[in-house]
Amino acid sequence: MKIGMVKTRVLVKEKAVKEKSDGGIILPKQEQVKDDYEVCSFSGIGHVVARANNVKAVEVGDKIYFGQNVGEKMNYEGEPYLMMNESDILAVLGD
Repeated sequence: MKIGMVKTRVLVKEKAVKEKSDGGIILPKQEQVKDDYEVCSFSGIGHVVARANNVKAVEVGDKIYFGQNVGEKMNYEGEPYLMMNESDILAVLGD
C-alpha cells in the first residue's frame, strides 16, 4: 500500500535516539544524541519519505530538523513515522 500526502504535508522517518553512551551509560533525555547532532528534548531530526505535490521546500530523502510536539505519529507497515505540515520544518540539513 502506498501513502500519498495531501496539501502541504510531509511524511518523516524519525532518526533513532542514542540512549546509551559508548561506554554503556544510560543518557538522560537532554543528553541524548540523534545522528551525530546534539538535539535537545524539544526537537528532532528525520528524513522525508513522502511529500504532497505542492510542498516546495523539501524533497524526498532530505534530512530535516523540526520542533517539539509537531505532527501526528503513525505506524505504517510496522514502522513508526511522523506526518507533519511543511511549515513545521525548521531547517533542511546538509551532508
